[in-house]
Amino acid sequence: MKKLLASALVLALSAAIFAGCNTSGTSSASGSSSTPGISSEQEPTTPVKISFVDFPRTSATDDQAVLDYLNKKFNIDLNWVGPVRDTFDQTFSTMLASQTDINFFTGFYADRASVRSVDVLREKDVIIPLDDLLSKYGTNLLKNVDQKYWDLAKTSGKTWFIPNVQFAEKTFMWYRQDWLDKIGYTTDKLPKTIDEFETMLRKLKSDNPGKIENFYPLVAENMVYLTNCLLNSFTGTMPTYLDNGTLKPSLLHPNYKKYLETMNKWYKDGLLNPDQATVTGTVLTDLLSREKAGVWISWFTNSKQTEIQKANSSAVVNFFGKIPTGPSGVGGACSTNILSGGGAVITKWTTDIQRKKIVQLLDWLNTEEGQMFNWYGIKDKHWIDAGNNMVDLPAGVTAANRPYNEKYLISGGNMYKFFKESKQTQPAITATARQAGITGKYKTIDPPDYMLPYDWSKYASKDYMTDLNTMQTKMINDIITGTKPVSYYDTFITEWKKAGGDQYLKDLDAQYQALKKK
Repeated sequence: MKKLLASALVLALSAAIFAGCNTSGTSSASGSSSTPGISSEQEPTTPVKISFVDFPRTSATDDQAVLDYLNKKFNIDLNWVGPVRDTFDQTFSTMLASQTDINFFTGFYADRASVRSVDVLREKDVIIPLDDLLSKYGTNLLKNVDQKYWDLAKTSGKTWFIPNVQFAEKTFMWYRQDWLDKIGYTTDKLPKTIDEFETMLRKLKSDNPGKIENFYPLVAENMVYLTNCLLNSFTGTMPTYLDNGTLKPSLLHPNYKKYLETMNKWYKDGLLNPDQATVTGTVLTDLLSREKAGVWISWFTNSKQTEIQKANSSAVVNFFGKIPTGPSGVGGACSTNILSGGGAVITKWTTDIQRKKIVQLLDWLNTEEGQMFNWYGIKDKHWIDAGNNMVDLPAGVTAANRPYNEKYLISGGNMYKFFKESKQTQPAITATARQAGITGKYKTIDPPDYMLPYDWSKYASKDYMTDLNTMQTKMINDIITGTKPVSYYDTFITEWKKAGGDQYLKDLDAQYQALKKK
């Protein structure tokens, strides 16, 4: 597919969403091969042809407008090449061998089995180091991408890919601002700790400011989202932590039981939806359309603003920019950044001017303007600023007419400018817990372990993992809803280990210890 799906492109290529750490780029030999007659500083009179290769994307009706915007802004002729997914590897390998229609693409930094392995491509002399290009044209990249990610991109002192840093946690806590305002919890007085959050939920329940029958102070789209959003406040880490150098799942963290105990108390006291164990996205939409919840936890795109305002045009929806601090001592924004597999690499046969344009494009995507373009498209054409860190659709524009990537963000109405909020609420909860580690005995690893290329197919516990996960899900549901007492957690851990958990723990740590040495 030759047509660029521009918003999907910028997601795949965006290097960092305001990671919040300044770096100083180091310069080394670029390994570039200049094209005679073209200076790297000379602006050509005709658009520079550039091809990007990745999986094909579903098209939206207004992709061409976004493509035209990029082409005009950078004086380029940008072409998306999307080989058929089922035969991608074969086609991609052929394109590399023939050096056809492939100037840059996303390389995988820690997966030598992939045809896009940065290590293999470097050894085969297919891609170039990027240090000189970054020094000249990557000011925003060097400023906004954490040094730890640049370190991962280096081999033998040279940078081989531009890190593709994406959001890891996308489970948000939304709330009815008009109702919290009525009970004294204006945006400047939102609870900062789990205890304060519980007090707020109790006041929501007792005062019921909307005077709604069968009103639930807190509802989560499902039990997984409930845990994703609040467990960090108790353990300071998810999904793993280091215990005296041994990697363990958060399930074994000393404060995991405290999380279950707290959720069970909220459930028994009517602070949590009594049918929480069976809530789905559809159920949550129905509850919110009938104004049944004061606070709800859902995926970051699901503000449900439209559904709520259909029932009450004066309703105001907002979100918690920070998750309340819990026993772990960790609190912060709902989202943070992770390295997503690797990042953009540039092929050796590109010309100097192509390389310059590629880095300039990626660097612009790390400005605030570029990030707004990344997620929402062209201002006033695809989105408008709705205030309060939210965006909305211009009059007459529907989600279907927006560029492909994240068109569903606005399909329900307003949407959070999450990258701005993440920058403003440093340190983020997961940035503190996962990336920097926490003080005391229990620490997270840096970078997070899920960025390592685990291969469970080589370990015995691969046969137990599905059953172990099912057991854990049932335990969480049973304890929170009171089917089992909180004390059952200790019994469950014994049963879990016998069912294959012991082998899983050995294999998890074995992989981590082996991979961290590479």
